[in-house]
Amino acid sequence: MIELLQPHIHCKITHITKLGGYDNDNYLIECDVSKYILKTYTFSEETLDLVEAEIDVLLFLNSQKSFETPTPIAFSNDEFVLITNLNNQKSICRLLSYLEGQFFAEVPQNENLLASYGKQIGLLNKELKEYKSYYYKSRNWEWNIENLALNTKYLKDIDSAKDRNLALYFMNQYDEIVVPKTFELKKAYIHNDINEWNVLVKNNQVSGFIDFGDVVYTHQINELAVAIIYAIYEKTEAIALENIHIICKNYQLENPLEALDIDVLYYCVAARLIISVCNSAHAKKINPENTHALISEDKAWKMLYNLVKVNPIHFTNSIKETLGFGYQNP
Repeated sequence: MIELLQPHIHCKITHITKLGGYDNDNYLIECDVSKYILKTYTFSEETLDLVEAEIDVLLFLNSQKSFETPTPIAFSNDEFVLITNLNNQKSICRLLSYLEGQFFAEVPQNENLLASYGKQIGLLNKELKEYKSYYYKSRNWEWNIENLALNTKYLKDIDSAKDRNLALYFMNQYDEIVVPKTFELKKAYIHNDINEWNVLVKNNQVSGFIDFGDVVYTHQINELAVAIIYAIYEKTEAIALENIHIICKNYQLENPLEALDIDVLYYCVAARLIISVCNSAHAKKINPENTHALISEDKAWKMLYNLVKVNPIHFTNSIKETLGFGYQNP
């Protein structure tokens, strides 16, 4: 692979390491002067449009200085996208700067880290308010919580009837409680996949975000819904709610929330978990060997069964009180 890539990269490649990936292949490229991340995709016009859109949002964010995001790196032809043959298959390649730091999943959680987590996500969403993209506005993506109904087709892939019924229950809750409010909820461009492996940490502070492949234009509260999930995995109810308070309070400092956002947060958290388990069930059916796609499945089901035991009114009002909205029933 070095022989194939070297003519297209400015520096001398010394080593290539294959990394994990959900629906594409990723590589760590070590050169004599720096490190880069190479991302490759099977070619299609649709995928090329998506890759170019992600490059666009990264170039926009690189003009901001509040946190680190990967920088698109041009190939030797001065283009950010390289289309070539890899393993006898037409492929799309792009190169990104390598960001130093530990992943959020690798460091112990504490109040200061969670406060930084909330604050930096708030800053990210604040900066994305200035971003514009017709591509993302028109993206009909099943991993967008707003498009929960697109995942109904995957319910049949969930083997357990008990699990299917729980998923259907939360889908119905979303339809009944969130959908009627959709025209009132603030919309924005969001990262949409702030998980424990897409957040970088330095010195007990969140330093940056990676992997902007799931960006969507949707209800802004969906960003917090996703981020909360990965910060409270395997926590007891009391600790989970305490952590949510810390995250929301610090997010609020940078990017103010509205009471209506908190009214739907519980159901948006559940909706994202349903999307995750539905897609995991489907992935197992079509490609049982893709273990990366299934990595969070057990945790997601456990969290769903814990969530259904939580009183959504208590969940909502406790966050509202923390944010200074007072007690208000949805």
